[in-house]
Amino acid sequence: MSSATNRSSLLILFVFILFASIFILPEFYDVYSDQSQDPQNVCVPIPMKNTYGKATVYANTPYKSGENIKYAVTFMGIFAGYGELNVLPPLKLKDSWVRHFEAQGVTGDWFKSIAFAKAKTESLVDPISQRGLQVNMVQETKKLFSDRKIEKRWLDINHDICSAHNKKIKSVNGEESVSESDYFAVSGTFDVLGATYWLREQKLEIGKELKVPVYSSKTNWLFKLTPVQEEEIKTPLRTFKTLKLKLDTVMGEQFEQKGDTFAWISIDTLERPIVQVQATLKIGSVKLVLEKYTKKKL
Repeated sequence: MSSATNRSSLLILFVFILFASIFILPEFYDVYSDQSQDPQNVCVPIPMKNTYGKATVYANTPYKSGENIKYAVTFMGIFAGYGELNVLPPLKLKDSWVRHFEAQGVTGDWFKSIAFAKAKTESLVDPISQRGLQVNMVQETKKLFSDRKIEKRWLDINHDICSAHNKKIKSVNGEESVSESDYFAVSGTFDVLGATYWLREQKLEIGKELKVPVYSSKTNWLFKLTPVQEEEIKTPLRTFKTLKLKLDTVMGEQFEQKGDTFAWISIDTLERPIVQVQATLKIGSVKLVLEKYTKKKL
């Protein structure tokens, strides 16, 4: 692969990886689990019965409103940019208070002369069932000698009728195109960002597989992970005692997995952040490392 192609792929990959600090599965691209098959299209509604008040939405979670985690992203050992995860104050959706998560990222300064990428996604999650309710996303890219592109997406999951309503607005140099569509979504399904926080709440045991249904990119699939072993991971912040998790994914075309994908979760802190993610893909190796962790009361 030429140097120019590598750089172009890096831009795409960077945006691709920002929303999945754990298992590298975004909303913007068609990626699916190794064992993933669309579940049988039989709707079993799970009505939302959220009795949480605003003050108790994050009451029993290792993360709280005001948490910010910053990751450094490298591609083939070269710094590419930063990704951040934020726990935002609860929002009221209809008559229920829900969890509010945000992920965002931007390319590093050194890379902006070649290409620029900025992306953000917000997710609203039911605090009782942890199923996904709404996802809002915006992505901006500008490559050298190419047009500036902005893409906005809205996803509303209706668990009562097993439906995911997608709306997309794409803008190229100010010219917009709009599209809307509805797809089957398994009732009780998670969204990608919500699933990353769900993982931090789980009781993990070495050798014991966990799996949850996830909806992304018009597809229903099962996300699976298996804890492998305990390891110490050194980060710019400090050295963490972690549990290493093996993740099985299949990525089409240039994102095809060519080796193992792992994530490391802290087991020596109450907050249990994801400390590191590492994957080997067709276009090269990718790594995310926790660089900064802060909490402030919002």
